[in-house]
Amino acid sequence: MDLSIFKDKKIMFYGPGNTSDKDTLDITYFDYIIITNNMVELFFNKYGEEFSCKIIHLVNQLYSLTHLDTIKKYSKKIEIIIAVQKGYKYLKETMNRDNIYQSPNVPSVSGVPLGLSRILMLLDKAMFKELYITGVTFYSESKLEKCYENTQYIIKDGYKYNIFNADKKKHNLKSNITYTKKICNKHKNITMCKDLHDILYK
Repeated sequence: MDLSIFKDKKIMFYGPGNTSDKDTLDITYFDYIIITNNMVELFFNKYGEEFSCKIIHLVNQLYSLTHLDTIKKYSKKIEIIIAVQKGYKYLKETMNRDNIYQSPNVPSVSGVPLGLSRILMLLDKAMFKELYITGVTFYSESKLEKCYENTQYIIKDGYKYNIFNADKKKHNLKSNITYTKKICNKHKNITMCKDLHDILYK
């Protein structure tokens, strides 16, 4: 991916968590908004389909392999799709679009990196103007099923494969938190909602 597209751009990472700032967010302020997995459905239902900012859709392997129809449904409204491992290969083969890219790995994060860590790894060397992070409550180590904006974010396959239990074993929260703080401390033009700040810097 050509990182020059982010030069001097205002970016928001819009996670699925029900953070206190979401009711007052002005999405039109941003040039790019990054959403994950089933937020593509929730985001467009909430904000409609006509706005100036460009959408980047980050999808994990499970969502890529099980929700191709939803990804295709919104693909014309998506500027960039970033997918993980087998999901990337599957979407490339089935959709044959030039705007599908493979998510970078994050060597300094143990286990499977969370979506925010992958995006921070991607943007670390980009010359963006600012990055605002919201909706990232997964880091709180509370019950994972309470982390998301509402249960509509969790797909049926998630319950089928018991992701709440599996993700606790798969994602090393401490490692992700350490990496997130490292990148956020490095770039003074990265800010975050109060909810995430309180989790990271408690």
